[in-house]
Amino acid sequence: MKNQNPKEILTQFFDQVINQSNELLLDKMLHPSFKSYGLSPQPLDNVGFKKMVRSMRDAFPDLHVNSELIIESGEYAVGRGYWKGTHTAEFLGISATGKRVIVNFIDVWKIKDGKAYENRVIMDLLGLTEQLGVVNAPTIELDFYHN
Repeated sequence: MKNQNPKEILTQFFDQVINQSNELLLDKMLHPSFKSYGLSPQPLDNVGFKKMVRSMRDAFPDLHVNSELIIESGEYAVGRGYWKGTHTAEFLGISATGKRVIVNFIDVWKIKDGKAYENRVIMDLLGLTEQLGVVNAPTIELDFYHN
């Protein structure tokens, strides 16, 4: 992994860790001081991040990430896309609904010497909870085209 660039590492995370459920690869990918922000109220360390990945895989066993764009700049890789899955077990305190969801995300990774040092995720959790039937999002009418 040491010779891989940030884009390759992010692609490997989506394809192998998430889509192929190869969580053991995280041990090779994550630096010991790794931190992840945005998946919980507090930053997650390696152990917490692995638990979050496992809880997502458990709750959405058919979880699949579709990466629409990955941009690399220096030691950063930014991914944009969506994930799909069927909610078959508890996730974030929400009991299984059996509903299929599609959730948009933006993921920013800082990579140094072939290891992930930092991850920042922006995920459409409102959209997720709305699709699961837990929250009703407000209806907003925007009229940009008329005076």
